[in-house]
Amino acid sequence: MPEKFFVIVAILVCSTGDKCGRQKIVEHLWGADNSKRADSSFRQLLVKVRAIEHRLKTPLLSVDRDSVCLARNDFDVDLRRLLGSKVPVDAKSDLSFIQHVGQPFLDGISIDHIDFLDWQNLTENRILEARKAIIVRTIDLSHSSADIATLAGELIIIDPSEELGYRILMEHHCEQDNRAEAKRVYQQCRRTLLSDYSVGPGLSTQQLAAALGLVDISSACDSSEDALEGEMDDGPYAAEAFASIGIPRIVLLPPKMVIDNAETQFILGALLDDITAGLTRYRSINVLAAHTGRVQANRDESIGSLYTRYGVHYTVKTSVKPANNGAVVTFLLLDVRSRECLAAIDCPLDPDGLSDLFSRVGKEIVRQLVSAIELHEIEFPSATAGRSGYRHYLEGRRYMWQSDLPDLRRARRAFLRALSASNEFAPAYSGMSRTLSMEKLVRGLPSDDLLLDAMEMAERAIRLDPLDSRGMCQRGFVNLYLRRHDESLENFAAAAAINPNDADMHADNADALSHAGLPEKALEACLQAKRLSPEWPDYYDWIHGSIEYQLGNYENAVSMLSPHKQNPALCRLLAASTAMSGDSDEAARYAQILTVNYPEFRLGDLTSIVPDKNAHDTRHLMEGLKLAGVR
Repeated sequence: MPEKFFVIVAILVCSTGDKCGRQKIVEHLWGADNSKRADSSFRQLLVKVRAIEHRLKTPLLSVDRDSVCLARNDFDVDLRRLLGSKVPVDAKSDLSFIQHVGQPFLDGISIDHIDFLDWQNLTENRILEARKAIIVRTIDLSHSSADIATLAGELIIIDPSEELGYRILMEHHCEQDNRAEAKRVYQQCRRTLLSDYSVGPGLSTQQLAAALGLVDISSACDSSEDALEGEMDDGPYAAEAFASIGIPRIVLLPPKMVIDNAETQFILGALLDDITAGLTRYRSINVLAAHTGRVQANRDESIGSLYTRYGVHYTVKTSVKPANNGAVVTFLLLDVRSRECLAAIDCPLDPDGLSDLFSRVGKEIVRQLVSAIELHEIEFPSATAGRSGYRHYLEGRRYMWQSDLPDLRRARRAFLRALSASNEFAPAYSGMSRTLSMEKLVRGLPSDDLLLDAMEMAERAIRLDPLDSRGMCQRGFVNLYLRRHDESLENFAAAAAINPNDADMHADNADALSHAGLPEKALEACLQAKRLSPEWPDYYDWIHGSIEYQLGNYENAVSMLSPHKQNPALCRLLAASTAMSGDSDEAARYAQILTVNYPEFRLGDLTSIVPDKNAHDTRHLMEGLKLAGVR
């Protein structure tokens, strides 16, 4: 049987009614770059399937011009049983089924283009969620202590934040008179939840640990960073807690004061609190509690001990010296592994300029620290395999700076590799969501299929980490292009409440405000995004240019867009802007580029592509394109 036949069956049983669009299946199997070759390959596959059907004397697939479905509804497909919850009802059969569906999904299939990889990743996530649900049900049905312990271990592997698995193992080990192992399980639970989700175990887990005599009730209920300090003294903790994703950890050490001034100390303390709070808003960086920094500063140890003791990769040392107008504070960002200084930031502490210090300077210090860490993580030569997930995520971020289709797909592959390292890494799901949404825009597709997939990725990111604003931001972006303008603006407001200093959020909010018919507010948000990120990605200018066009500032629009004229996706807006500004020759040239790169585009398609709330905004863009010669 051809391997692609099994892929088709998997696609069908994951679709409503075991039926899927023919074109979608073709794109999953052979990609969308060469539709004629892909259609030909699909017909050749059907010839092979028909020959097998003839030998078996039973139909397998039913194919017409528009759709593909299974020829019979009584095929026993394990994936259908799993996702449809049509699984055995007794514990023994469930256990066997769980082990069966734990095998790699479509293992050995040699399809490596982006459409298939996207679908495969989504389906693997659905499989994990379904396996988790079956394991929980089977635990309730099983009477074998050994089987229950095995299932609890499986549950933790699938979802390290699922406390039920830890509680079961704690009870199991205590029943076996192995209290040391039970205590180790509880400590693992605490560390995992704190490092990945910044929370401690739930009340049920805390009470069980106390009832089993693993901890006293006061320490069981203390889930702070400080309470874990004694447990984290062993070196292996760093590798254990952060191996799956490789998110770097940072701690700010207390300042060294050369001057004795109470007012300066007070201002600096408040500034360090602001910087710490700002860093915690970047969910791709793990910030150690301030108390740990103070404890470490009192130890007579080198900064290298921060890595072995706490798993810290970066530290910020602060020193204060007198200056003409008060004092100057210097922030040194150090890599504790290589002892390398990555950034040195000087900041005057002027008591008369506190408003600027806390509203602008503090945010800029946070931005420079985060940028330096991300750049260094990409270039760090000896990063371990455990840190590869985070590095793949940063690689994807870097590809996202360009808005052309090849780089969008490179970014998606990088995010997929990050998810392969850790399936629970919320920022990578946000990145996946963005690449899917942007591909719909860049290709000018009328279908919303990519947007619906993007929404699923965004929702997954939000579920994994509600305090990471990126998932909410991507939900807002998808809702915008689904023309749910009010929901989109609400999503961006929620994202701003989580992280008001996220430049990308402000840029996307500007896009949403523009399409909602509020160009003045959109321009304000776009300029704020550029202030927060002085080295902004290309798509900020794309958004800025479209707002200037909407406001009738056509020359400003051309000025914003011209540096990126090599990107074919911008030729539509450039054609309209140059035409409205009176440059008919340039407008005709961009119109020709549009025709060559998007031969199927018609002016009437614009109403289905551009998500304007007000029809006159769309007519305004159509006016410019008509003037450029686009029909």
